[in-house]
Amino acid sequence: MRTANSLAYSWNIDHLPVTENPEHRESEHDDDDDDDVDHDDDDDNSKLNHFFGERRINRQLWYQGNGVRFGVLDFRGEPHIMFYNHFDFEIEYHEHAPGQYRVVGAAVTPESKNYTTQESAAKCSAPKSPISFPARRLRGNAQSINITYSYSVKWIKSDVRWASRWDKYLALRGSRIRWKPLITLIVVSTILCVVLSGIAFYFVQKEVTKIQQAKSNPNTIMSGLKSLKDVALRSPKNTLLLSVLVGNGSHLFVLALLTIVFAAIGVLSPEKRGSIATMAIYTYSFTSIIAGYTAAYCFRAYKGEDFVQDEDENEETIIKTDLTLWSTLFLLTPVLIPGLVFATFLVLNLVIVVRGSDGAVPFPAILKLTGLWFFVSIPLSLLGSLIGKKRPMNGYKKLVFKSNSPAPEIPKLPFLLKPITRTMLAGLLPFTAVAAELALIANSLWLNQVFFMFGFLMATYIILVLGSVVITIGTVYLMLLAGDYRWQWSSFILSGSPAIYVFLSCLSLLIFRYSYNGLTAILLYVSYSFLLSAAIFFITGSIGFLSTWAFVHYIYSFVRND
Repeated sequence: MRTANSLAYSWNIDHLPVTENPEHRESEHDDDDDDDVDHDDDDDNSKLNHFFGERRINRQLWYQGNGVRFGVLDFRGEPHIMFYNHFDFEIEYHEHAPGQYRVVGAAVTPESKNYTTQESAAKCSAPKSPISFPARRLRGNAQSINITYSYSVKWIKSDVRWASRWDKYLALRGSRIRWKPLITLIVVSTILCVVLSGIAFYFVQKEVTKIQQAKSNPNTIMSGLKSLKDVALRSPKNTLLLSVLVGNGSHLFVLALLTIVFAAIGVLSPEKRGSIATMAIYTYSFTSIIAGYTAAYCFRAYKGEDFVQDEDENEETIIKTDLTLWSTLFLLTPVLIPGLVFATFLVLNLVIVVRGSDGAVPFPAILKLTGLWFFVSIPLSLLGSLIGKKRPMNGYKKLVFKSNSPAPEIPKLPFLLKPITRTMLAGLLPFTAVAAELALIANSLWLNQVFFMFGFLMATYIILVLGSVVITIGTVYLMLLAGDYRWQWSSFILSGSPAIYVFLSCLSLLIFRYSYNGLTAILLYVSYSFLLSAAIFFITGSIGFLSTWAFVHYIYSFVRND
């Protein structure tokens, strides 16, 4: 009990979260008419910070992710703190068959009991006076205070069926969500994306009209787009790496989409612990063909076969790349990104094992993951790469990929189009549109709260991807007008830039909201937050690159070859 209290463990009984008895919370608030009594709910810790200052580590004595509080701050007179050291558990069970019972609910009522003797502690009986200390005593070494912890269990027969055991938890969680601001934010973000898409479409049509007029009238002065055609359609630097990243990002995009869809339609449910993670792992393995196909297709379009047309545009010369590059692509696509993630997972799991935690993934499960990777994911990725390599390139065969002329010098760019500035600005709007939903997801991940709003998650996912694509296409269009033809890597980074803000927000939550004890907890939090942000970066980056790729080729398909 003491360890759970001091480290703010999340309590679960038979995969059900233990929540504080709502009747106890309501009666406690009714008894305390003075506003200076602070129960330190999860939205307000300012008074506690006032006394502990930079020693926020002590906040863990009071905050519990699933709603069970470990103390009360009383500011009447000299500020003092009342400890909860006794917990009355009420476990509800349902008899689904004669002699067979299942747990369908769990609640706890925290109390403060000032045990004076060992006998009173053994009987869990104590006078009504609670354990209370002046707040100033906790500014020093809190471990110098000795507290006896106890608990009691009461079994209550319930008519709630096993299939309905999660209803009250979902209703309780849903009642705490501010639906109106969340819906308003999603609606405004959707309208904004539609407006930006309309503006981008207008300027694209305007540019196409100018190009068509230039075809009919040779004396028409063309914009800088035509002069950049040769270099804009060239292969970018590090094409192999870009193809691998785009392939893996496309794979993750499909994985996230399928997982959210299955959860939204009810196939996956928080009632089944671990079902979403299991579904995601198997979906990732059996959809690896997408990564191989996309990577090979992108690589072939730029490096695998370069179609160089003669001046009369009647004959073609096909230049094929070295076989070693293709072998490297086939190998890196299913190994590079998954291998880095798997290696990080193994290191973090080893840290958990060394720390003696039972939350470590067992060795047989790791062997199963390795088997799925080597015998399912990698072969399917190789198959996808072969299909992508053999797919006809008719759509891009008509375009010119000239590489014999030197690339023009990039002119001085405006401040807003400089690489760092445009990257940070491009990610700000999509992140702002989904920040509220990401905060709810973060609480579910790190505070063990139930997340069930998969419909909103679907809307958030679509808005994030769509917003990133629209902003990226608009920015690349402005880059081309300004004479910057380096759109391939720029589009990938621009579209993935919301992930930068996601990671920064995770760090801000660690500093200002969550309080973790020890280096291990902080390491796990930062590492998994980085992996989540990296996944978002690859997802939005790959879709942004593919969309921009189609946009650029659409624009230049109207430009006549001189």
